Amino acid sequence: MSRLALDLLAENVILVAVGWAFLYGVGLGTARRGDLRLIGLSYLVGWALLSSLLSFALMLGIPLVLPTVVVVAGLTIAASVVLRRHPPEPPEPRAKEGVAERVVTAFAVAIIAVALASALVTALKSEWDPNLDLLTAWLPRAHLIFLSHQFDASQWATFLDPWYPPLAPTSYATTFAFVGGFHPSVLSVQQALLGVAFILSVATILDRFAPRWITFPSLALLVTAPWFWWRLTSLLPDQTLAYLVAAAGLTSLLWLYERRNAWLALALVFLVATTLVKLEGLAFAGILAVVVAATGLVVHRRQGLPALILLLGPLAIVPWRLWLSANNIAATNSQLNGSQSLSPSFLAHRIHRLTYAIRYMLDAPWRQDYRTAVIIVLAIAVTLVVVRQIPAVTVALAIWLTLSFFALASSYWTAQIDLQFYVATSASRVGGVLIVAAATATPLLLGLALRSRR
Repeated sequence: MSRLALDLLAENVILVAVGWAFLYGVGLGTARRGDLRLIGLSYLVGWALLSSLLSFALMLGIPLVLPTVVVVAGLTIAASVVLRRHPPEPPEPRAKEGVAERVVTAFAVAIIAVALASALVTALKSEWDPNLDLLTAWLPRAHLIFLSHQFDASQWATFLDPWYPPLAPTSYATTFAFVGGFHPSVLSVQQALLGVAFILSVATILDRFAPRWITFPSLALLVTAPWFWWRLTSLLPDQTLAYLVAAAGLTSLLWLYERRNAWLALALVFLVATTLVKLEGLAFAGILAVVVAATGLVVHRRQGLPALILLLGPLAIVPWRLWLSANNIAATNSQLNGSQSLSPSFLAHRIHRLTYAIRYMLDAPWRQDYRTAVIIVLAIAVTLVVVRQIPAVTVALAIWLTLSFFALASSYWTAQIDLQFYVATSASRVGGVLIVAAATATPLLLGLALRSRR
């Protein structure tokens, strides 16, 4: 095994250890060998938690060097173990599956395995897309952090859109610290592993609530969608945003269903990372936090108060805004959020931009691949069918996705950038986030409806 492979292995082991310790601390995992099924979820949680903590450390002026990563990871693991309060609940007995159901599950698992393995092979061949945004925005930030071990304000201000949150370049720079050099090609391997971890995480989260013959075909449909598959190795953070948003949505909805605080803890980790990975993540995270907290208070009254902790997720942007302000760097793009953005006359004059964006976003999925259309149709159909059986979860999901859709469309309404170019490049990337969230929530709704009926 080469030195580079060993360095990547060390980073990934640390990510799994951090995530596993966190799951142990909140009562979702144990140290038993049987909990190897949690390895994917551990990786995703560990990546989100450690990347967020290192981003905050950089904002405080703590240098990003290998000893810093190890110390932060060690402290996180120790705190998770020491602060553990709730032992894990015993696993529920699974309903018996017939031969046909097992065959469907096995076939779907085989499709997923082939798709994910091919993505890993592509990544290991060092085939990555040198996208213009990647070369002008994301990689230069990561390179700067790796070289200077900090957010060098004088250099950071010269980047394209310096107000963008720092989690993605911080994560890339962490990998560079492990391998000891600026090697963008290894990032595609890490991204592919993150995609594998996401799929395994969804399967693990849903395993208690949805039959596998529903979960795995749903995931196979998503993984084989061409736009999703090729983004498994993409270094643009849009796919990463989709993983975090979908995971935050699932865990938040599960808290609404059974009010287990462990789900709130997981959701908060994902919401913080969502907020720090892209500007659009702030909108998705903020809407989800408000919708779930409001639904929890309406449905569960005083027992819904713990959901207010989710509001800390979108508030994670505050330290970043303070760092920008302290270093005299603009916190927003004047071309996206001008002083007239709230003027009724300004909005009315540019209403054509909103209607164009909505039409484009509604039409785009049907012009892609048939799988995307199937995902959307299934999500809508399932929502309409199960809303009477699990109203709180279903209505919260529908409101969150609908408001997120219009929030994304509204960003094109007020922008000063050329409309056709902006919508074509942005909506096609970020719009997929909502499709991934809907695709992973659909089997959850079906599974909860079946449990309710039983």
